Amino acid sequence: MDLVSLLIGLLVGGTIAWFVSSLMMKLKMVSKDEHESAIQKSNQLQTDIELAKQKTISFQQEKTEFQNEIYDYKLKIDLLQKDIHAKDRDISTLTANLDAARESSINQLQDLNQQKLDLKAKTEEYNELNKITASFTANNKALEEKLNTQKVEMEDLRKQFN
Repeated sequence: MDLVSLLIGLLVGGTIAWFVSSLMMKLKMVSKDEHESAIQKSNQLQTDIELAKQKTISFQQEKTEFQNEIYDYKLKIDLLQKDIHAKDRDISTLTANLDAARESSINQLQDLNQQKLDLKAKTEEYNELNKITASFTANNKALEEKLNTQKVEMEDLRKQFN
């Protein structure tokens, strides 16, 4: 009996073990549809990962291109700013030169006006002296004529007395 109970116990234990192991196998095993679905999802994920990698590489290239363009624009901006500063210096110099030329022109105009006034005064003085000279000349001629007349009269008188 001991042997029979042992055999029954082994048989029942083996059956239970087989039942438990088959359940465990079923739990560990996946159905073919689920397996194919998982493989498709895995392949799709791999494809998506590759596409994402390619997009990342593309975005990195675009980023590098944009950074290069930004660098080029910064260089252009720096050059334009230097050009603007140079033009500002030129404008300042030209403005200073223009102001100096205006000041010089104003001074020259004032000098010319003063010379004009001096010339006008000298012209008036000259005209006045010309009038006086003309008057003296006329008086001198009149006196000369009178003198000549008186000489002639004195000659005549001398001739009469001689």
